[in-house]
Amino acid sequence: MKKTDFIICDYNRDGDSFRSPWSNIYYPYISDGYLPPIQLRTIEEELNSAFKIYTDMYYGENTLSSVYVWDIDNGFAAAILIKKMLKGEQTGCWDAINIMEVTERIGRPSHYKLTTTVMTWLVQNNEEEGFAMNLGGSIMRQKEDDIASDNGHVVNIGQMVEAMENNIRQQIDGIYFGKTRDIVNGIRSLTSLSQKKNFSGLNAELAGALSKRKPAE
Repeated sequence: MKKTDFIICDYNRDGDSFRSPWSNIYYPYISDGYLPPIQLRTIEEELNSAFKIYTDMYYGENTLSSVYVWDIDNGFAAAILIKKMLKGEQTGCWDAINIMEVTERIGRPSHYKLTTTVMTWLVQNNEEEGFAMNLGGSIMRQKEDDIASDNGHVVNIGQMVEAMENNIRQQIDGIYFGKTRDIVNGIRSLTSLSQKKNFSGLNAELAGALSKRKPAE
């Protein structure tokens, strides 16, 4: 993915145009679209740089991230979007939508509210055996915390998103791939041994692909 590529969504849309988090310009170009205030634009730039490193570390290639920031009462909100495409014999996608609301409070720690939704789908086609497997679904979790923001918000936001996504990944691993194992066990009398091996192999391969999100040593 090129650094100039970005995710389009309602959070960077104005009419039929979409704002790039890198250039702060709308495409197709418009002159009167919403632009974050200078202070928030600085936070947006820092978050985009930080999450570019984050996605390279956890997701690897074929991953796109975009962060959009806007003002709210007594603070700001940020949409942190991550899209990972799985290509090859198995195809799939991991779409993470992290919405962070930050309430700044004088003399007290800032209040952070994170709502994360992850949507995944995985497809395996086996033409030789004549079967296909599709896994898909979504999961949403929310967390709130009061954290001192003396050194800025970027580190706090990054740590909360990292912890949340790791937790969700573990849950998806148990829900999806645990369920796949149950399916394999439940159909052993209805399929050939070779098909069962293929289902078991698929489960291991998909779990392995997802586990590659761990940072390199």
